[in-house]
Amino acid sequence: MKNFTLIILLVLFGFETINAQNSGNFWYFSAGSLNWCTPQANGDPLYTAGSMGGGEGYAMVSDANCNMIFYTDGTFVWNANWMIMSNSMSGSPGGSLQGSPSSTQSALIIPKPLSTTSYYIFTADANLGADGISYSRVDMTMNSGLGDIDLAEKNVLLISWATEKLNAVRHSNGVNIWVVCHPFNSANFYSYLVTSTGVIAIPVISSIGSFISGVSANTRGYMKFSQDGSRMVAAIEGMNMYELFDFNSTTGQVMNYIPLTGANYDDCYGVEFSATGQYLYGSERWGNQLRQWDISLPTASAIQASEVIVATLSSYAGKALLLGPDYKIYLARGSHNYVGRINYPDQP
Repeated sequence: MKNFTLIILLVLFGFETINAQNSGNFWYFSAGSLNWCTPQANGDPLYTAGSMGGGEGYAMVSDANCNMIFYTDGTFVWNANWMIMSNSMSGSPGGSLQGSPSSTQSALIIPKPLSTTSYYIFTADANLGADGISYSRVDMTMNSGLGDIDLAEKNVLLISWATEKLNAVRHSNGVNIWVVCHPFNSANFYSYLVTSTGVIAIPVISSIGSFISGVSANTRGYMKFSQDGSRMVAAIEGMNMYELFDFNSTTGQVMNYIPLTGANYDDCYGVEFSATGQYLYGSERWGNQLRQWDISLPTASAIQASEVIVATLSSYAGKALLLGPDYKIYLARGSHNYVGRINYPDQP
């Protein structure tokens, strides 16, 4: 699949709580960028054409002035000069990184807590690849400030076989970060704590939700956190369902499972919360429905019954969903040269 997934930002949570000011205001796509630092007169982001390639998942980090620091497709890492970091090349020691451009959430970039010069890149392999979930550290003091992969912390394997779900959220202490993923052949979520000393390799394990096994389609679909970190949602493409949970940002536990599914659900893929966290949205990779649920309701049955079809897309092309710095939700469209937008995601 090519040219459909939104370029994933530094993190997919709390633009104002974990990123530096404005660092979430610059997005890359496969064929261009959206820039809120220098918006158009009507307030919409400025679009600039350009190509980063045709993969599905990317991650990038920019500074407070919307200057790109580096980006990755889960295998190679490009620096601010658009050059591949030498220690991420295939011929470097240990080879390229162990993610895949074909993975739903191929890579996740998070800052090392209390550091101004270190970032961790977590990667997810695709289609049941044996490289699973790994991480590498980018040292920005290397290569005259352009950064490179630290060979001493490169491709550190956490899970051998995993789904393509990978996301992160702040710890309740406001400093540390939880990185959450889901092994294959498992009904467990793994929460890894990242602190100023590094990645703690022993995860907090939550046995909850569906048992993910079988075909590779069951590994695909996005996982997201609400802006306050209290809710988590995962889409399971091959099982035609979404899963809603609570998340404890102090302990790292995933709790209170609510399945969202139905006879007309088809290849569930993109997910996103509104800014307040009251509403949840889900898209379909090969279906054409864009759904909304009111997740503030008190029971699972009430949440399921609150489902509204927000849009029926003109083609089977509903891909990633992402909350923008303008608090509108953007929808990537497969095989189209535009994105969709939910202008008022916090309204029923």
